Amino acid sequence: MTTIARYENFKMYSVHTLSRIFSESELGYCLADKQKSAQRFAVRFAAKEAFYKALVSSGRLQKTPSFFHVCRAFSLVVQSGLHAIVDWKSLVVDPVSVSLSVSHEKGLAGAVVLLSWV
Repeated sequence: MTTIARYENFKMYSVHTLSRIFSESELGYCLADKQKSAQRFAVRFAAKEAFYKALVSSGRLQKTPSFFHVCRAFSLVVQSGLHAIVDWKSLVVDPVSVSLSVSHEKGLAGAVVLLSWV
C-alpha cells in the first residue's frame, strides 16, 4: 500500500532516473496521461514492492537480489487487462505462476501478489 501523492512529481523526473524502477513500456503508459500518471506509477510501484516481498519471503532464492534488480525484472503491461511480465532468468529462479491484484482509490494504491510453485 502506498499513497498516490508520493508519485505526483514522478512525471517531472528524467526517463533515465525512472528507468531504474520502471520498464520502457511502463514509462510510456504512465507518462501518456499526465493527470493519471501519479496513480499509474503508484500502482506499479506497489505491485513491484509486493512481488519483491513475495519472492524474497518464498525461501526459493539462493541469493536475495536488490530491490532495483527485481524492479527491472518485473513489469506490468496493459493488454486486454493488466498482466505481470517477469524476467525469471535475470532473477536466477525457476518460473512460477504469478497472481496479481492491484487497485487505487481515494489517494491510495495497493497490490497483492501470490506466487504459486507447481
